[in-house]
Amino acid sequence: MKLSSVVLAGTLVAALAFAVPAAKADGVPPGDPVVKAAGAGFDDPASIITTNFTISSPTGTSPLDPSDPNSSACVLTQGPFETSSPQCQFVNGLTVNGVGQTIDAVFFDIPNFPPSSPVTCSTSIEGDTSLFSSCVVESDGGGGSLVVFGGDVPWNTIFTLGFVGFTGGVTASVYANVPEPGMLLLLAIGFVALIGFGVKRSAVRA
Repeated sequence: MKLSSVVLAGTLVAALAFAVPAAKADGVPPGDPVVKAAGAGFDDPASIITTNFTISSPTGTSPLDPSDPNSSACVLTQGPFETSSPQCQFVNGLTVNGVGQTIDAVFFDIPNFPPSSPVTCSTSIEGDTSLFSSCVVESDGGGGSLVVFGGDVPWNTIFTLGFVGFTGGVTASVYANVPEPGMLLLLAIGFVALIGFGVKRSAVRA
């Protein structure tokens, strides 16, 4: 990622740490498109091996439900490789120099669905609320929505995604944040920038 992108990621991760419980959006308004992320899965998961990838739901409603003809499997694309996951289950396979990494935030950029749609998010899937503790939806700056999940997904841990109500299907560009020792300072810079911006705005209002 570029420096500006890393600082932005750090800022959003820091903001997630202070997100109010309502930001989890478990009570999803009827009819609104929603992205879900939670824990435990038992299917054969697709392995995430790079921090940048795309996940698609061809119908806009996933995982695949045999009783629902409008549902579909999730499709994971990493470079030239494409993997179908009927139950939208994925395993954290990220490593750095052979060492398994923990994912602490996952960013979904959904370009064709602006925040005014509105897109919502949930950290609960069929009652499972593990791994992801918060989520927020922001503008991606280009007319789309940026959905950010904060949590703790250790290496080799399975997590599940869900998409509901995205008419015409949806494809999200995804970034899995892995805090490395060299990035901790940048995350701190992002947090300090966020605090400083808030203090500056308060001073202007005064």
